[in-house]
Amino acid sequence: MSKEFFHLTKEHIYIIHEQSIKCFGGDPGYYDYTEGRIEGILAHLMMMKVIRNQWKLHAFQYQNLNVIPILINLRNG
Repeated sequence: MSKEFFHLTKEHIYIIHEQSIKCFGGDPGYYDYTEGRIEGILAHLMMMKVIRNQWKLHAFQYQNLNVIPILINLRNG
């Protein structure tokens, strides 16, 4: 199992959120696109399989909300 860190901007998170709504359904108005809602978006993504092949997404809080480190565990197989 490999682990890699990626730094995502708020814009990346918004794109991921928009794509997850398209793929998994949901109300696009549920989250306002504001800095205060980013933690909610990340918490929502952690509960969903956003990436195919059983990849797991783990979000860690970061002091600067402009760049948020994301740890992705890739499951081999």
